[in-house]
Amino acid sequence: MWTARPARPRRPRAALLLVAVLLAGGCGADVSPSAVPAPAPVADVDAAAVGPLTPEQIARTFGDAVLQVEVDGCDIESGGSSFAIGPDLVVTNRHVVAFDPTPTLVSRDGTRVLQARVIGMSEEVDLALLRVDGVLDTVLDWAPTVSLSEGQQVIALGYPAPFFTFSVTPGTLNAFEVVDGVRVGIVSDESSDYGSSGGPLLTDRGLVAGIVTEFAGDGGRQVLGVSLTHDAVRAELARILADPQELTEDCEGVAYGSDARLDVLWDWCDDGAMWACDELYLAALAGSDYEAFGASCGDRLDTQEWCTIEYDAPEAIAYGDVAELDGLWDACASGRGAWAAACDLMFRVSPAGSDYEAFGDSCGDRNTPAGWCEERYG
Repeated sequence: MWTARPARPRRPRAALLLVAVLLAGGCGADVSPSAVPAPAPVADVDAAAVGPLTPEQIARTFGDAVLQVEVDGCDIESGGSSFAIGPDLVVTNRHVVAFDPTPTLVSRDGTRVLQARVIGMSEEVDLALLRVDGVLDTVLDWAPTVSLSEGQQVIALGYPAPFFTFSVTPGTLNAFEVVDGVRVGIVSDESSDYGSSGGPLLTDRGLVAGIVTEFAGDGGRQVLGVSLTHDAVRAELARILADPQELTEDCEGVAYGSDARLDVLWDWCDDGAMWACDELYLAALAGSDYEAFGASCGDRLDTQEWCTIEYDAPEAIAYGDVAELDGLWDACASGRGAWAAACDLMFRVSPAGSDYEAFGDSCGDRNTPAGWCEERYG
């Protein structure tokens, strides 16, 4: 029942960068440590008082708080990992449950199956909060992000590929992703894989250092994992808890025609722009038709390599690299007709960190990045 996923590591997207807006208080959210009160563990476990524990002891003591997520919505069957932060509250990644607001949670021994419902998802960080029908006996507590340090041992618990069974993967906290002085991401070298998404990255005392979310970017020989810290997600958790929602199935972003931005990348990919195929794969939600089309380089082949590498095609980095974005650049720079819309579209479809993205974000070097060009200039 698990949707096959390409083995290519995902380059980091804007999800972590958007945390800067949240942490800067731009949304008026309370980001103080008290914003989300840490629940007392239901099980007779005082995480702060024990340890250090071996990975085996971590699994034995805290493993029951980690549940497998099974989703079946929008004709997509997939899943991931999750963990309990309250007697009836479970955290996972948004991309795990994006297509199914009523996922099924399964205990690690398979003897307990719980129905859950998503009570809120974040557009700022890859986060979803679920409420379960039943009482969870083991609850995890958050590690204060400031207490974490490079070089310390971490242990990921979850249900990674290829077997999607409960797994314990020790590793080392290698580095932090920092935005405006705040540690929003943890880079670590445990052997996480698809299916690990949404599970906890624990300290050797069983405290949650982060939510396993994605792979680190290209540029090195080793594939590293990136986990969202408590500092990155606590304000969004507080917002969801303050106003829980009754969500319904939303299949936007699943198939061609349901997302205008992804349709543009699909069309360019279909026409042979390999950079657009790679960008489509990166921008699409897991398990969607968009992701499959991008991963296969526009239904051209079954590959685990980037399409630009497979076809020795140019990447979209700077003006002159690819015709599709050069056209948007020229329209954005012209100041004529729908130039502002061209700037916005270029920003939305360009690879993160490229000159194309920066030019669109600044409305053609007309201003510092601040909102959409169409809204600013009419």
